[in-house]
Amino acid sequence: AFIVSIFLANLLYFKSKKSIITLSILSFSMFFIVLQDSVQEMILLRFNSKTVDASDLERIIQQRSIYSAINDYPLMGNGLGYYIPNLIRSDVAKYLYELQISALIMQFGILGFIILSIITLFPLFSQLKRKSFLWFFVYFFIITIWLGGAMINAILFSSSSALVFALVYIYSQKTDLKI
Repeated sequence: AFIVSIFLANLLYFKSKKSIITLSILSFSMFFIVLQDSVQEMILLRFNSKTVDASDLERIIQQRSIYSAINDYPLMGNGLGYYIPNLIRSDVAKYLYELQISALIMQFGILGFIILSIITLFPLFSQLKRKSFLWFFVYFFIITIWLGGAMINAILFSSSSALVFALVYIYSQKTDLKI
């Protein structure tokens, strides 16, 4: 998803030789990094069936509990900061779950989630009025990757990922950007 997102973002500025050179250097660098033994070990560890199965089991348990809490208060949610008492991952952030979008719906409800989504996505898509179909496609695809990943990974729907999207938004404001 990371590599596809970078490739798609570079497609938007594929108008000069510098952008082609930049993409080529980036591709070569990524290929070189993936060939390193330490990176390959990390990838193998990440996709080790024992590690993945344990993580999947935790998500299944969380999913059942979160969906049950959503069914209790589907429209308005259970309230900001709500957590499931018998499903605490951290004493510091009791409301932090792997399934961040589901947990957000659990707290804000379907209506709150729709309003937050509009507030988050409207500035990004409002800039596409003067852009081509390619811009719309790239934005839509990257946002879909982000939201899809956030369904199974708490980090992808965090404040740091919000900062990345703020940078994407700022980057889109530079219509005459020279690469």
